[in-house]
Amino acid sequence: MLSSFQDVTGGSEISADVCVVGAGAAGQTVAKALADKGRNVLLLESGGLDFDETVQQLNRAANTGVPYYDLYRARLRFFGGTTAIWGGRTCRLDPIDFEKRPWVEHSGWPFGPEALAPFYDLAEARLGLISDYRSAHVLDRMHGIPELNRDEIDASYWQFDHHIDRFTAAYRDDVLKHPRITVMTGATVTEVVLHGDGNTVERLDIANLSGKRGSVKAKQYVVACGGIENARLLLASRSVRPAGVGNDTDWVGRSFMEHVHCRGGEIVADKPISALAFGKSFRFHGSRFAAALRPGVPVQRSEGVLNASFTINVRKPPGRPMGAFMQGFNFMRHSMAVPNKFWRKSWYALKHTGTRFQEWIDPYRPWMLTKTSDRRIYAVVRSEQAPNRDSRVMLNLDETDALGMPRAELHWALSEIDKRSVKSTMMALDREFRRLGVGRVEPMAWLDDPANPWEFDPLISKNPIGGYHHMGTTRMAEPAEGVCDGDARVHGVDNLYMAGSSLFPTGGWANPTLTILALSFKLADHLSRKA
Repeated sequence: MLSSFQDVTGGSEISADVCVVGAGAAGQTVAKALADKGRNVLLLESGGLDFDETVQQLNRAANTGVPYYDLYRARLRFFGGTTAIWGGRTCRLDPIDFEKRPWVEHSGWPFGPEALAPFYDLAEARLGLISDYRSAHVLDRMHGIPELNRDEIDASYWQFDHHIDRFTAAYRDDVLKHPRITVMTGATVTEVVLHGDGNTVERLDIANLSGKRGSVKAKQYVVACGGIENARLLLASRSVRPAGVGNDTDWVGRSFMEHVHCRGGEIVADKPISALAFGKSFRFHGSRFAAALRPGVPVQRSEGVLNASFTINVRKPPGRPMGAFMQGFNFMRHSMAVPNKFWRKSWYALKHTGTRFQEWIDPYRPWMLTKTSDRRIYAVVRSEQAPNRDSRVMLNLDETDALGMPRAELHWALSEIDKRSVKSTMMALDREFRRLGVGRVEPMAWLDDPANPWEFDPLISKNPIGGYHHMGTTRMAEPAEGVCDGDARVHGVDNLYMAGSSLFPTGGWANPTLTILALSFKLADHLSRKA
């Protein structure tokens, strides 16, 4: 059932069995899975069913530290959330990503990949994807590529969801009309209010931009507002615990992580078609896949580096002017005055057309570009970022939003291992390409410049800084190193749970959406058994 907080009559206190805060991919998945198991769920959404500039203003926040995207546009506040404009890449974390790695401080998940495997299957089914692709290695399914030594350079699967607006209102009647789900729009949670003992949630205070205020009381609460807002809400909930809810050990908001993007190295190819063939996508049982190249696990262990993925593409050399087509594409992707349904559909259509063309003609299209223009072959890297306590979401206590909440402030910080991992990955690729006679790899000069912590290059991607993947700010770990336990429950609060990528102790290289969904199914399974 769909409702609006503005239209609620009677008292200002709303009762629920389970209350889920945030109707993005995580919140919808938890709510639907719980409702299917017989629970009655109130799903609160700050925005409406589509983009609203006035509500979006609540996202304004400051950036300090390493330059980052404008946080006003870095996430969307309406039903479906930021997945309304996601790119559709899905992938599972690698087994090593779950490990306690001695060379990565604060690493280690509270469970292994086997615990998440059945929920990954559910997540792939939810997206209309297939799971039997895992019966063979991705490189064994590709044609026309040299045989890599996988101890040096390995690869994992990307599987693409082409229905990339599936979490928007137009396609979620299964949530909006579910008999056990009440979706309430225009309801922004301003505080998680604890009982006096601080051990349970008493209520959620909610408000809208018309000045209406109220509260929600439930048996269990799930906060699924994204990596920035999850931390902001806990930190701003200070009426009982002055440092914020779940923040007794000062971890709420810390360990903010991204998948950091860069130009890793230039590939001087003796066999350019062989090099570019690694970037060609392929079809398996009707689904589109591609290989995410990465450093082999032995390289990660022996050299003490992070996981990463990279693709081999043609790009203009650094410092050259951006082409008109790329400028237009970036405008549609990032700078749309109103990212509503019309603009999103236009961007999807352009992206789909380009993808189909590339599937048909690659790798000869990029090879021809190296012959007819100034483009060269590069490794474009999407790297894991190590957990870092200095990389954090904080409250800006000098500025509040229209509802009176302190605005968020992001201080993004990188570590020495982040940069070193890219250099090691490029050196491993160089060893392999030389062995295979494909060519050589020349790591970019900035990797050896101690004065340059990272070099962001607008020519490498429509997302030149990172993937808009906000991870780690309510991380799962023991209380001394985190905010939540392995069941996503906030330490010290019996009935409060978090959902989304803010839970990730480490981010690996994998795009987070599939893992977000898997964790959401896992949480719903846990809560249904606690009922």
